[in-house]
Amino acid sequence: MKRHLETKVEAIAQQIEALEALKAELQGILHNWQERPSAERVSRTICPNIQLER
Repeated sequence: MKRHLETKVEAIAQQIEALEALKAELQGILHNWQERPSAERVSRTICPNIQLER
């Protein structure tokens, strides 16, 4: 039983880590959000606020 609980705790820790990474990514998108992206940028992308330019 103890090993089962330890496995569950580790799985939860991994899920938390993944969620924290997602949270950081979303915060980055919000930080760089443009309310009115340039017409040129809009013409080159589907969603200029989330699509990375290469």
